[in-house]
Amino acid sequence: MRITIPKALFLLAFILSAAVSHAGSGSATLPFSTYYRSGSYFSATTVYLTNITENNIKVTITFYSKDGSVLSSSLVSFDNWINSNTELGAKTTGYALLNSATTGGPDYGKAVIEWENNSGDDDAVALIGYVVVSDVSSYGGLTKSDYQIKGGNPF
Repeated sequence: MRITIPKALFLLAFILSAAVSHAGSGSATLPFSTYYRSGSYFSATTVYLTNITENNIKVTITFYSKDGSVLSSSLVSFDNWINSNTELGAKTTGYALLNSATTGGPDYGKAVIEWENNSGDDDAVALIGYVVVSDVSSYGGLTKSDYQIKGGNPF
């Protein structure tokens, strides 16, 4: 079989494009319930995320109110995140807590979680997650609901 120069160039370009690493990324959209504070009663939503890769990954969580507006970042606190709450370390778990520090709410809406590999890494999936909605009263009562993000499947 005779290979012409245009065919050879096309074949070379195809092979090189397949060999180029394309950084992985993923996302999940999930509902959140209420966040509310009234006296000593409050409700909060906690999103737990575990990085299942061998690499640090960039992660953002954006909470949207029922009217589609972005909730203030002052309502969200983070634990066990790195680089100013923009990354999860390899094989670590962190959480983002949506909690009204002042009297406000109730509110509900959605949260969008997006992750992206750091340059040079190419993980197809990177996160598993779990959400807990807690209601706490001044009488010591606690109720909660919880669910796995994407049915517990990595994304």
